[in-house]
Amino acid sequence: VVLASMLGAGLVLHAGLVHGLLQQSIVSGPFGVRMTPVPLRRAIGPSRRARPPAACDYTSAERLREEVEAPFAKVRLFAWPVLFGAAGIATYFSATSMLAVAVGSRPPSDSGMTDMAIDLGAMAVTGYLWRRELTVRDARLRRIAFGARLAALRVCQLVGVLSADGEPLLPQLGPYASLADMRRGRGQSRRVVIICAPAEEIRRSMEAASGLMRELLAADFLVVPLITTFPAGVATRTAAPQLEAPSLALVQQAAGATVPGAPGSSGGATAATPAGTVQTQPPLPWEEDTPSAQGSYPFALAQAAGMWGDALGAELEAATKQDASAQSRGLTIVLKKNGRVGTRRLGTPNWANLVADVQQREQAGFDVANI
Repeated sequence: VVLASMLGAGLVLHAGLVHGLLQQSIVSGPFGVRMTPVPLRRAIGPSRRARPPAACDYTSAERLREEVEAPFAKVRLFAWPVLFGAAGIATYFSATSMLAVAVGSRPPSDSGMTDMAIDLGAMAVTGYLWRRELTVRDARLRRIAFGARLAALRVCQLVGVLSADGEPLLPQLGPYASLADMRRGRGQSRRVVIICAPAEEIRRSMEAASGLMRELLAADFLVVPLITTFPAGVATRTAAPQLEAPSLALVQQAAGATVPGAPGSSGGATAATPAGTVQTQPPLPWEEDTPSAQGSYPFALAQAAGMWGDALGAELEAATKQDASAQSRGLTIVLKKNGRVGTRRLGTPNWANLVADVQQREQAGFDVANI
């Protein structure tokens, strides 16, 4: 058994070295021949937007974070291949022994069939656990990479303004910020609600949200609408839609001249989100972090729609493949204050339920600082 384990470890190490060499190419430089990694998956195959990231698409920071979240995963990923190789070698010897018995080269053994069954069972179990560990690792990396892409996306927050007579005016463009700036401890924590739907569904959802703007502001919600369109001549059943931010005129038309959080209005907001005062996240446990400034308007417009399409394209494509009605109903993603995805659902949000859920959690004494 010890010999089989050593041989299995040697085979796994050899396979790893061969795999590493296949990822290299010889490139002639000014100082001679050197080995340079070539990202084969980036050069061949579908674009990154149309598929989940491949194993070589993750950055070093994402891999380090994955190791921090699962520190013993690397140990398991070493143990399972070694045990699988050992079981494979033991199965090889059991099979050759049975073959020798079948041709009459050696006397039969009473435990031959039992040993063969045990070895095959060991291969099946270790192979399943190895495959399961790889699947869990890939899912963890995809979640981390998706969160990193979302954090880099930028929005333009809308602000409510008042006229000289104190009358509310239509919302105007305000400060710019990234979704990472909306996390807890950075001075303006928000629960970001991303809505990807056709233009008509976006209009209806924004009109419904305009009736609960005070409640949405009190619950620290920030709505980012995105209009989905499909290019002409492309099969919508398999293609990811294109995303674009609605115009400011559409938002103004849907919301109207209601400014519940503007200073001096009847909305009761104490302070508007200051422009240019985004803070870095303080160290844990965040007991002395600066309280978040309340916004004056619960809507924001997405900036750089191409980056939003790259980040959300895989999610939209997967939703379309699972349910064809996602093209007309849309997709909603809710980000918690800690930056993690809290909810994915088809269709536009039920704003009353979202507000009620936060209020009920707060009344029950549950955690509302991170969700």
